[in-house]
Amino acid sequence: MADVLTYLKGLKPRVPAGAAFGSYGWSGEACAHIEEALTGVGLDLIQEAVRVKYVPDEKALAQCVELGRLTAARLLGAAAP
Repeated sequence: MADVLTYLKGLKPRVPAGAAFGSYGWSGEACAHIEEALTGVGLDLIQEAVRVKYVPDEKALAQCVELGRLTAARLLGAAAP
């Protein structure tokens, strides 16, 4: 993930938006670091990160699906002429 975030610094995305998601087993700080990196390069956060301790349950998976829908809508809306 660190490589992707470093690479992102040199890009100029057409849709300046992003989001973070992940599971954790210890401190759960990675999503906050990812959100900080995204906003640091000028991206708007689509919504607050989806963070799940250990294995995602049905509720967490539904949150991930919704985040995917919101992301797709943002990308498709920006791509429309």
